[in-house]
Amino acid sequence: MTDIIHGNPPAVPVDNPFFRWWQSIDQWTLVATLALIVIGLLLSMAASVPLADSNDMPAFYYVYRQTIYGVISFSLILFLSTTSLSFVRRFGIVGFFLVVIALALLPIFGTDFGKGAVRWFSLKWLTIQPSEFLKP
Repeated sequence: MTDIIHGNPPAVPVDNPFFRWWQSIDQWTLVATLALIVIGLLLSMAASVPLADSNDMPAFYYVYRQTIYGVISFSLILFLSTTSLSFVRRFGIVGFFLVVIALALLPIFGTDFGKGAVRWFSLKWLTIQPSEFLKP
């Protein structure tokens, strides 16, 4: 009876790769992650301008950095959501061993930021704390 009044709903082709991907992911988590990235950008717009001024940087320096890291991380999320589960598991195992090796190399190549603890690798434009990748 409702078909007569409202018409038939449009049929979504099952062989559409986007539709299959959208059905296979947790949409709420994806939307929540995107919302957190956007909220972080908005908050950094409000809070980082005085910090950038005090550090003699352009006014939106930290906002640009946050945007770049947000785009990279969300792209990585989208990429990993399109891959197979076996690839993600292999990637996780290889990543785990790479991080363990990085932790072992910290006493040799790590950077001391003035308080005696060597927990970071410092590149010219990026600092990495390998222990963060081992957290669940």
